Amino acid sequence: MNTRTGPVYTNGAFTQRDVFRDTTTSITRLFEQAVQGWNAEIGFLVPGVEQYFDLRLFGGAYGYDNPGGGRFDGFKGRAEARLTRHVTLEIEYWDDSKLVGGHWVAGVAFHAPFDFGKLLQGRNPFQEEHPAPMRSLSSRMDEMLIRSHRVMTDPSSPQPGDTTTTTTTQKIGVTDVTPITPPSPPPQGGG
Repeated sequence: MNTRTGPVYTNGAFTQRDVFRDTTTSITRLFEQAVQGWNAEIGFLVPGVEQYFDLRLFGGAYGYDNPGGGRFDGFKGRAEARLTRHVTLEIEYWDDSKLVGGHWVAGVAFHAPFDFGKLLQGRNPFQEEHPAPMRSLSSRMDEMLIRSHRVMTDPSSPQPGDTTTTTTTQKIGVTDVTPITPPSPPPQGGG
């Protein structure tokens, strides 16, 4: 944003200048693009706490090549506590805060059974009939697969022709208002 004044001009008995504000706007097009790479982890059920809840520990690593430049490599760790059949707590650590916005991430998930067919029959769609034992393989087979919320993207670099610039001018006022003093009349009479 730039403020400037125009040339001096006469307006009636005053001299003045118009004040203008020039605003320049640049718009650059950037595109989100997925970063190429890999993300893997392995985990196990922790023995000894199963009488209270299921606790699983996971460890892994990742490596991403950023098409815009740079590379993200590191390790990660995660703990998942299934407190009940329907409530799961999770905490994660990533060793690269630039990649994920911080080192630690925590979450809670609520799983509710829902059967649309029961709803159409006028029955309770949340009622579980013959639920499988909590730690059995069959109890985990119908769990929804949750895709990682860590799908990595990065903005592209500006390319020639991706930036457009426009300038607008707006009159915002008047300045330097000075009254014009008429010249004194020549002396009369003479001499």
